Amino acid sequence: MMIRRLALLLSIALAAPAAAQDFVPADSALIANHALTEAEIGRVVALAERADSVFRAAPDAFAGIHSKEDGPYTIDGIAVRYGSNAAFRAELERAGITAREFVLTMAAIVSALRASMEESERRDALPPVEAANLRLVQALDEPITRMFATLRRVIPG
Repeated sequence: MMIRRLALLLSIALAAPAAAQDFVPADSALIANHALTEAEIGRVVALAERADSVFRAAPDAFAGIHSKEDGPYTIDGIAVRYGSNAAFRAELERAGITAREFVLTMAAIVSALRASMEESERRDALPPVEAANLRLVQALDEPITRMFATLRRVIPG
């Protein structure tokens, strides 16, 4: 399980927008208080699966989404990058989410996964929303692992 988590964190570092602590304070608070739902995670997992199909047909479809800018980040700033790519914007629309919702969901997932790597005392002291997100993300380990692996592959960065 530890190797799987380390591999997942590597995938996250390469594919995910960022985690809560990497954002400006107001956005960090928004991410920390965002209660994930299974349906919301299902939409981003489905988006990744469809993005994989697009990538297979057009390998450069998602070029230019990632930039090398330094943090702290803003949810809206990252959302603009994802939403400005026509192919990714089309997949967001098919998934029924906005670029901002995608970034917020991904950042909350990343934050929960990072919390899972914390010492048990820290995990036991998580605020209720973060603790619930951690439990949900752990319960959906398989699809989330696939999602990050797919996004790491299809979104150059």
